[in-house]
Amino acid sequence: AYTEKGDYDNAIKVYQRAMRLAPRAAYLPYNLGLLYQRMNRPADAQSMYRQALAIEPGNSQALNALGSLKAAAGRRAEAEQFYKQALDRDPALLAARHNLAVLLAADAKRLAEALALWRDNLARDPAHLPSRLSLALALAAAGRNDEAAHEYEKVVAARPDYVAARTALAGVDMQIGKPDAAVTQLQHALELQPGDPGILEQAAQAYAALGRNAEADKLA
Repeated sequence: AYTEKGDYDNAIKVYQRAMRLAPRAAYLPYNLGLLYQRMNRPADAQSMYRQALAIEPGNSQALNALGSLKAAAGRRAEAEQFYKQALDRDPALLAARHNLAVLLAADAKRLAEALALWRDNLARDPAHLPSRLSLALALAAAGRNDEAAHEYEKVVAARPDYVAARTALAGVDMQIGKPDAAVTQLQHALELQPGDPGILEQAAQAYAALGRNAEADKLA
């Protein structure tokens, strides 16, 4: 509750007291580590995650969290090892597989591995939005726009009010020569966010591509 209020000092004190009262509860140092990470105190966060692992060596959440710290510090090889250890302990930990995929996708030579990891997550849980969005974004960045559109369509079907997904889908629709489909997405986006300048500009471009110049001029 203190954390959600932004009262981090009291949150830390309460966690520390709880850890003294229950020194074998691994979730307490893990949660404190998450708080330190939110506060941009990576050294303290790492200390807490390692304390959680000392209590519970197979704690996959703590291993995943250590991976995220290493990734943020640019220590990619160490991050990869922590993510893989987390998945060894708990193959169902979607967050670790997603984080590993994000890490690998930064290397063009390992994009196929990243795509396979996201697809594995989605086979386990089709509603896992971070994996679906990251998969779509990576496919689009690789020029695989038909596949990207397919993924964004699934996001929009699940979350019709997700404006960013609609505008991203409109972008790939334009790339694959479907400005009419892009217009449909952008019309829905403008219903959700009327007057948004970025969406208006994107819609004007889509109308222009259809030869509907009068409508494009009204939006430009």
